[in-house]
Amino acid sequence: DSAQAFAVGINHFLNPALVGVIFATVTLIIATTLSTMLLSVGTVLRMVYRDFVPNATDTNQLKYSRFGTVAFALLTLFPTLLIGRTTLTPIFMIVLSIALGPHSFPVTMGLFLKKMKESSAFWSIILSTAAGFAWWLFGDPTAVHPIYPTVATSWIVGLAVMLLPAKKLTSEN
Repeated sequence: DSAQAFAVGINHFLNPALVGVIFATVTLIIATTLSTMLLSVGTVLRMVYRDFVPNATDTNQLKYSRFGTVAFALLTLFPTLLIGRTTLTPIFMIVLSIALGPHSFPVTMGLFLKKMKESSAFWSIILSTAAGFAWWLFGDPTAVHPIYPTVATSWIVGLAVMLLPAKKLTSEN
């Protein structure tokens, strides 16, 4: 099957450590490409909005840019869920989901909230990455698409930590 030639080739002919480095590199390339693409989409949308609504405030331009960026990201993400698993190597899907899924909460909330707790972003990334690895090691990676456990954990943990009351420091602490 030509769709799996790359993955099968490196799995059969290379050292497992080198295979891991290659998959990590490919995942990094994809993540960097996606972040650059979303940044450029936001910039272009803001410029287009500014041209069509010349008296728009910076706040309105920013809102339009944020909503447009999220809409674009969702529209480009949706078709990837429709791709058959036979065309992608299961290990690649797992690595990609564990690398990108945990960032869904911090990136989305960072776009829309003026002040988000650093701790909610930190813990959502750490615990959803751990959940992704646990799902991979102990779960059934072929029964559920790998993005669901990582994204769900990212949002649950991120919202839970964000809603916790801030601990006030007193002179006694």
